Amino acid sequence: MKSRLRGHHLVCLRFFHGQGFPWAYGQNLRAVVSRASTEGVLVVEGADDVCERCPSLKEGLCAHGPGWEEEIRAMDHAAMDLLGVRPWEECSWDSLGLTVQRIFHRWEIQFCFSCQWRSACEEEEGYRGLLGREG
Repeated sequence: MKSRLRGHHLVCLRFFHGQGFPWAYGQNLRAVVSRASTEGVLVVEGADDVCERCPSLKEGLCAHGPGWEEEIRAMDHAAMDLLGVRPWEECSWDSLGLTVQRIFHRWEIQFCFSCQWRSACEEEEGYRGLLGREG
């Protein structure tokens, strides 16, 4: 079964390396990435396989803080636009990875600088490698 991923997770999961998250949530992230890399991805709108185990998911919506659901949906739409994908499209994890490399600097400027999980991504070799490339 393909991993169901929302827009911003198509980008952000590329930099997951197993650190920076509570153990159970991290285990789910590992499983989602493993399944995506072997079986592919189904792009979805709203809560996905990552959100499914998030303690902030309440009744299918992000309750991490005030306005988060709207902010996350805006980020999802920006990610899908940059990646050139649409909801319910099936994609290869590898082809998404190549596209993420091409759009990384635009994504970084728009979203990474203000992201609370940035320090976790900065530990990942691929993320650090992209920081050194020009967009």
